[in-house]
Amino acid sequence: MSTLDSLFINTCMVISLAYVVSLTYQDWRTAERRSMVLLRTLLCSGGAILLMFHGITIGDDIQVDVRAVPIVLLMLRYGIGYGLIAIAPVLITRVIYFPVQNINVYAMSLLLTFILLGLIRSRMPDGRPDRRSYMVTPLLVFSVHTLPVLLSPVAGWYFSHVFIWYFLANVIGFYLSAQILMTRIEYLKATEHLRQEALSDPLTGLLNRRQFEKDRARFSTGDAFLLLDLDHFKQVNDRHGHAMGDEVLRQLAALLKSSTRDNDRLYRMGGEEFLVVLRGIETQQAITIAERIRETVEHHVFPVPERITVSGGLVQFSTPGNLNQLLEQGDHLLYRAKREGRNRIKRELRERLDPQM
Repeated sequence: MSTLDSLFINTCMVISLAYVVSLTYQDWRTAERRSMVLLRTLLCSGGAILLMFHGITIGDDIQVDVRAVPIVLLMLRYGIGYGLIAIAPVLITRVIYFPVQNINVYAMSLLLTFILLGLIRSRMPDGRPDRRSYMVTPLLVFSVHTLPVLLSPVAGWYFSHVFIWYFLANVIGFYLSAQILMTRIEYLKATEHLRQEALSDPLTGLLNRRQFEKDRARFSTGDAFLLLDLDHFKQVNDRHGHAMGDEVLRQLAALLKSSTRDNDRLYRMGGEEFLVVLRGIETQQAITIAERIRETVEHHVFPVPERITVSGGLVQFSTPGNLNQLLEQGDHLLYRAKREGRNRIKRELRERLDPQM
């Protein structure tokens, strides 16, 4: 097999390896989890060994392949430590199956690569490579990487016949692999962004009715449901315009967030109607939070002269049953609060809601 054929096969293989590694990115928020990074380290190490077996030997000890590409990519993103883990099996395989006659060439090549990558990472903001790092790194690393070949007896022939193809194969393989990985992460971020837009209310940032329908199966005994409705909100819109009404809704959403717990779920069900799901909560605590929300809204200074208040209905999920009936019950309590003068929470709770996370 000719050198060009071998490098072409290597380049195709390293691109395939990058695709396989990209599949380990399932959620960009957990992409840096240690277990996943170790998995990618093993994949890069195994891929490098496979690339080495599909390379070609020049002279007694010059092995031409692109096995450095996955290792360099790994070290650039995750650091020298993971690079050392990945390179160890590659070194062992190299010694066993491709004995090195001139150890100085191989050792110096590795040393220069590690030093250069260490310098590049030391200049990266917050230790994360950007597009500039991905552009510059292969040009520097794969230029310096082969300089120790000057110590080999076949140096002249190598640099006149092989070096340019070796350099191009490594650089192209690096760029394409990096692009595959970055595209995967960007795709996951974009998908998450679209999902958030589809399942959240763009005005208030709270969850929307569509998300509530998806969450139905999560609710269980021990949860309490607080249905809220702004009092006289139509008058705010009529007198001050919808822009001011939107600001009132945004501020109300912020008050709901500050008055509830981290594991509670907040939904804007439509218009000025909101739903607070208090997860795994005791009766008295549910009452306390509901009243705290009402009082917080009552005393908050909204950007309108009218006093803004809320009315609500608080019900419990005491036994597995029809959630629609439970919400209808809460709705009746809400409108009962409206009829009795507004700015109040009507409730129908048993003595205790069993905590259920």
